Amino acid sequence: FNRPEQRDGFVQAFRRRESLEATMTLRLGGLDPATRYEVTNFDMPGTTVANGRKLMQEGLTVEIKDQPGSAVITYRVAK
Repeated sequence: FNRPEQRDGFVQAFRRRESLEATMTLRLGGLDPATRYEVTNFDMPGTTVANGRKLMQEGLTVEIKDQPGSAVITYRVAK
């Protein structure tokens, strides 16, 4: 869920009961490749910083241990 006007957004990921994969890499879209983003996973302490190019090309790795389970990750322009 990208909000280009606000230069932020969030990712909502789900792991189904039948899923064998606990980790998945998701490529984000619509970011500015030259901008640094602060990324916060609500299930983990702290934040990380990555540039838009990396988030769009290499992706954001999300781990969901619970089956079923979910994760919410926010991103915004880093200060």
